[in-house]
Amino acid sequence: MILDGKGNFYTLMYAESSANSSLKLYKFNIENGSYETFGDDIPMLTDRLTCQAKLFYCPEQSVLVATKIEDDVESGTIASAFTIRTIDARRRIIFVFGVSLLAFFLAFTLLVVWLTRRFRRKYRESHNYISTPNDRAASIYLFGDFTVYSDSGEVITSIFYTKLRQMACLLINRFGKNGISTHRLTEKLWPDREDDNVKNIRGVTMNHFRKALAKIGGVTVAYSDGRYYLSCEPPFYCDYLELMQLMGEKNPDMDKVLAILSRGRILSSENDPVIEPVKEDMERTVIPVVQAEIERRFKIKQYQNVLLCAKILAEIDPVDEDAMRYGVLSLIALGRKEEARQRYNEYRKKYSAYYGERYSLDYENLIK
Repeated sequence: MILDGKGNFYTLMYAESSANSSLKLYKFNIENGSYETFGDDIPMLTDRLTCQAKLFYCPEQSVLVATKIEDDVESGTIASAFTIRTIDARRRIIFVFGVSLLAFFLAFTLLVVWLTRRFRRKYRESHNYISTPNDRAASIYLFGDFTVYSDSGEVITSIFYTKLRQMACLLINRFGKNGISTHRLTEKLWPDREDDNVKNIRGVTMNHFRKALAKIGGVTVAYSDGRYYLSCEPPFYCDYLELMQLMGEKNPDMDKVLAILSRGRILSSENDPVIEPVKEDMERTVIPVVQAEIERRFKIKQYQNVLLCAKILAEIDPVDEDAMRYGVLSLIALGRKEEARQRYNEYRKKYSAYYGERYSLDYENLIK
């Protein structure tokens, strides 16, 4: 809006309800509300992601400058500027189409400011968004599906048959905890056999296990005083071991913690009673950490990372209320309202199936 000091003001107006609208220059009389329109229309596409129009006045040159910025996914950002020169003798304003040096400077400045702000926002979002890291060679992954890579990067999960997977999980779980005794290992893997009768099959299985580990590189099994120990050195990597190391630190890097957990629930495809205690131990450790983190990330408006925390919690407990609530509120904050409503409805169905009763909190009260 531009005031002329004579009881009038000038402004640009357009019909926002129409997708193919146009800017018009209006002169309003402040005292009686009368108005006039001046000049030709400037096309304005109001259905773009962003559309802005501004009016400036340069008193030294008696020039009004109209700028518009339109942003669209397909056509990108388009900035335009138009000079509007005051003709005192005719007491009217006409549009002089073309871009003057002043108009270009103003439009360029506005465009730079707008793009800079947009870039910074997108950079913060992408920089803060935690994603699942790429898998490495010479590794064993327990989060998500049990997966093993050789030192050359080849997937060799298939050579780890049931007993080898069990042995790997038990030894990894006991890493740094004085290993596992021969008796305990036998009790876990061959519960229906006595130690004396299982000695041969245990030896054969351990030999197969060592050969499988040799294909990975950097990881071996040591034996001392009746106990088996896992020994690791670079380049060997295990997501479980890295997570336990991080969790043992005074101030763990929570981005790394969530990145590891983003692969999925620990041993998600395993329903083996031998491995189940390993899963339960880890989930008892993970749940309170992620519950605290989902609240913290929501407070600092890292909504994408809140959704990641919600996913981690829901994979462990499908009726975790915090996971649903923070997930719904984050989707709304991200402008994904339909998805938020759908997530709430899906939670209600799961809740009803699990508890045999209706979830009591309605959607409107949830999002207050």
